[in-house]
Amino acid sequence: VVDTGASHSALSPALCARLGLLPGAGAPVRVHGVTGTEVRPTVRVAALEVGAIRLRNLELPVIEPRVFADADGI
Repeated sequence: VVDTGASHSALSPALCARLGLLPGAGAPVRVHGVTGTEVRPTVRVAALEVGAIRLRNLELPVIEPRVFADADGI
């Protein structure tokens, strides 16, 4: 999902498993959204590409699918 109003990216546990990424490898972070606030584990991502945009060395929160309406991430 591309959410143009989101201030950060996040991944689902299922996508982390498919990519072989280990949630909890980074420091936990507090995430805020319309559904509330909670502390979530993070995962280290070497690179994230969307079109011509390439981000490197990210620590992204791992958010439960219920928040994403079962999407892999935003």
